[in-house]
Amino acid sequence: MRWAQRSLYYQFTYLLIGGAALLVAPQLTLRLLFATGDYGDLFPRVAGVLLMAIGTFILQFVRKDNHQMYPTLLFIRSGLCVSLIWFYWRSGDPLFLSLLAFGAFGLVTLSAGLIVDRRVAR
Repeated sequence: MRWAQRSLYYQFTYLLIGGAALLVAPQLTLRLLFATGDYGDLFPRVAGVLLMAIGTFILQFVRKDNHQMYPTLLFIRSGLCVSLIWFYWRSGDPLFLSLLAFGAFGLVTLSAGLIVDRRVAR
């Protein structure tokens, strides 16, 4: 198994677990993520469903060994990290720093995995 593929295990796991947590217990999950804003009850559940959908796609990329999509995932993750920084700058809510930590760690591990896989392929 390649390193980039292994790095995606972390990503689909936290997306599926985090999405389920937001769907089932949104207020508790937001408190655990250090949220200070009021996000209501419905929007976090919608976000949870979306996270679970994205996690399922990533799980399928891993399961089907669809490594052609990995650079696209890297591009999307970069955009998400930039967006989370902007959201934090606009709101000051530590929730976005928590989410950034998860996303940035996944970005770094996927980048490192792609680099190692390219060097091994030579």
